[in-house]
Amino acid sequence: MTLRELIAQVKQDGNMPLVVERIVNIHSDWSDQSSRVDRRYNRVVDELFDLPGDDELLGNYILLEDIQNELQGEMETIHDTCLWDGESRWAIDLTDWNGLIDLPIKDNACSCLSERLARILYEITFWGTTRESVLNEAKELQKLAHDKDNLIEVTMDQFLDELAELK
Repeated sequence: MTLRELIAQVKQDGNMPLVVERIVNIHSDWSDQSSRVDRRYNRVVDELFDLPGDDELLGNYILLEDIQNELQGEMETIHDTCLWDGESRWAIDLTDWNGLIDLPIKDNACSCLSERLARILYEITFWGTTRESVLNEAKELQKLAHDKDNLIEVTMDQFLDELAELK
């Protein structure tokens, strides 16, 4: 199933309210804004569905996985939603939606389609709720990364020392 097919199925089943509820649960400070979140994410899925798609990311998947991680002696579950090429994982949050819409989804974590779509939507809208806003954020980040005045060089020892101070 591709992202486009997932959107179509969730909408056909009338489960967008469940998707929005799951997003609100992920982002608990939105709990009093449910109707705004509902409108916003319905616009997001409409925009995504209407994209023509491209093959720039052909051979990749959208991967959903729960990863067990030990943090300060306690196990926690990290919900990972990323691009996956069969070997490597890549962040999906600043990826052009046009390249994502027709990618197949490999889901090793979700129990239902509404949860699957909610996790993907939450991840791809981290920087904005339109394709244009996400692309603008990606451009700004690239511009900052290439501006030598914004770089702070540290040695690995300095980094490890500062990290140790945080513990």
